[in-house]
Amino acid sequence: MGSLQEMLDMQNKLQEKLGYNIPDLTTEERTAYIKEFSIHLNQEINEMLYELPFFKLWKDYSKMTLEEVATQIDKARGEFIDAWHFMLNIALALSFTEQDIFEAYAEKNKENYRRQDAGYTHDVSYR
Repeated sequence: MGSLQEMLDMQNKLQEKLGYNIPDLTTEERTAYIKEFSIHLNQEINEMLYELPFFKLWKDYSKMTLEEVATQIDKARGEFIDAWHFMLNIALALSFTEQDIFEAYAEKNKENYRRQDAGYTHDVSYR
């Protein structure tokens, strides 16, 4: 078992402890679950961004020490892990396995390379 599958299994156990039996959710309940945890995911991503030094264009970071920068990066990493928990919840609700995620990622990665090789930019429609 790979690390990602182990994380999915750990997250599933946590969800069970919290009263969610994901395999038994109806499609409507899964959709509500995904919606709820997507909102939380978005919040954690925003919290991560706010912890990053130099994120706020209006803030003067010139007096930050390297130690303070490192502390902020560590805080951002913590927020990333909070977001990762919610991403795992969503993966579980979508019935993803480690292998499913790898295969979907690999396929999308190929597509992204194809787009770049074809000169894709934000203003070029898909071919």
